[in-house]
Formats: sequence, C-alpha cells, structure tokens
Amino acid sequence: MIAFFLFYNFSSGIQANLAFSKEFRHCNIITYDGEYWINVEFDSTGILTKVVDVPKGRALIRGLKTISSLTAMIVVDIGERKKVAWKPLWGRTCNELDRYVSGVDVGLTFNPRHLYSKLLRYN
Repeated sequence: MIAFFLFYNFSSGIQANLAFSKEFRHCNIITYDGEYWINVEFDSTGILTKVVDVPKGRALIRGLKTISSLTAMIVVDIGERKKVAWKPLWGRTCNELDRYVSGVDVGLTFNPRHLYSKLLRYN
C-alpha cells in the first residue's frame, strides 16, 4: 500500500490549538491499494472517507500542488500494515487517525509536526 501523508497550515478544528506550529496545523491521508485512491479526512463532523477519481498518481500530485494551504507531503510505501485497535488515550486527532489508517509503525505522535518528523525517519 502507498500512503500520501498531507500536511496543511490551516485547520478549523479545536485540536489545531495543540499543533504548536504554523506550518503543520492539520494532516490527512490518501492511500492507494493498487486499485483505489482513498482519501480519509478527520474534521469536526467526524471521519470522512471518499474515493479519489484519478487515473494515475501523477494526476493526483498535480492536483495536490494547487492546494495553497498544503505545506508538506510525504509518500510512504507500507509493506505490511501494523494492525492495532484504535484506542486514543487523550483524544482523537488527525495525526492519530492517519497513523491507524496507514498502519505505519512510528509510535505515538502528539501533533501533525511530530508525525511529520517521525515519518522522515521511517524505514
């Protein structure tokens, strides 16, 4: 599975107060399982999931470049997903949801900036 971790400098959620960064206030994920591109977003209304209709990855990246609030993107090839039950300790946040959706094993992350830093070191 391929996972696109997307980081934004804009957020309207209350959890953005814990971001402690102007560049990394929110994140979401787009995954590709070989057949479908799936966008998973977490906002004040809950968890939103939708299939992204793009023919190839290049078209997706071209479209992402037009988003002005997008500050960073990390693409990760996840060989085998880590399977854990979602049991948030202190609250549900975008970075926590992205970790569980992708199955990436980077350990606990506090905010989008922390997830970004851990993904840069991910093997």
